[in-house]
Amino acid sequence: MNLSGETQDKFEDWKQQWENIITKKMADIEENLLEAEEAADRYRFSKAKKVLRNTDERLSSIEKEIENILNELEQLMETEKSSREDAEQAAPGIHALKKETVSKSLPIRQS
Repeated sequence: MNLSGETQDKFEDWKQQWENIITKKMADIEENLLEAEEAADRYRFSKAKKVLRNTDERLSSIEKEIENILNELEQLMETEKSSREDAEQAAPGIHALKKETVSKSLPIRQS
């Protein structure tokens, strides 16, 4: 897919969001899980539960972010498909108009 203008900007936003999820947010989740494991190992179960609840909320937030990116991407693809179909339907009419325009603009030769 050739990307330009607003589509390119959206793609860059999605890419940045995805990289933030992978590099920052998931690393934070991993740290939280290690913290919960450490708390459980020390029999601090209430702290471990609290950390796990927080982690679950953060994972839900990340999941919603990913769903949003996928929904926007799906909308973009539907728009692109619709535009392509419209262009295919208009192509014969455009070709006929070009043909008509060319035939009207050519001077008639007399022998």
